[in-house]
Amino acid sequence: MDDIVVKPISIESFTLASIETATQNYKTLIGEGGFGSVYRGTLLDGQEVAVKVRSATSTQGTREFNNEVKYYIVV
Repeated sequence: MDDIVVKPISIESFTLASIETATQNYKTLIGEGGFGSVYRGTLLDGQEVAVKVRSATSTQGTREFNNEVKYYIVV
């Protein structure tokens, strides 16, 4: 696994409108899990992001979601 780089992430707040713009209204689905769907997005500065949207039928709670976004992202 020499090609995996782990980077710390910064947590920022975004408006719903900016998320919809970044994802082109949730155009590109890149994955699904217990929490919900994940969409590809691009911020105005060109940074690519993954946007996770909680499903109404999710079996995961807020605590599990927070644990996922608090720490690190694997690129």
